[in-house]
Amino acid sequence: MRNYLITLCIVAVGFMCVGLASANQAEEAKTFVKKAVSMAQKEGLDKTFKAISNRKGPFVKGQMYVFAGDFEKTTLLAHPFAPEMMIGSNMKDFKDRKGIPVFVEFAKILKDSGEGWLEYLGRDRITSKDQPKKAYVMRVPGTTIFMGCAYYLK
Repeated sequence: MRNYLITLCIVAVGFMCVGLASANQAEEAKTFVKKAVSMAQKEGLDKTFKAISNRKGPFVKGQMYVFAGDFEKTTLLAHPFAPEMMIGSNMKDFKDRKGIPVFVEFAKILKDSGEGWLEYLGRDRITSKDQPKKAYVMRVPGTTIFMGCAYYLK
């Protein structure tokens, strides 16, 4: 019985740690996005897009990075790891492996509340495998531009 209780406690602590890690990633993603929105408001969109597009810039940390788009046009405007041909492209038809139209869903969130979360499958650029991903997106006030940051739910 004692070994069973010890095992149960270890498993419970493990689940709590995973939950805390996920909560920390969520908070970090949200902070990253708010930092990008603030920069866009203070320093302008062009400077912010340039900073977002820099792979060694202030908006990249490991697997986490900020991206920017226009939710009315469903276009990608800045991304540190996207091929150049994707920047400015209409992403309306971009779907994850489950068929979720990611940018269309971002637009719904942004039109409804100005910010929010979306879960979808993302291609891990390191492992090249589809992984569950959670993105936080936020509208730059007074524009149709948004900033987003996602992380893998591992």
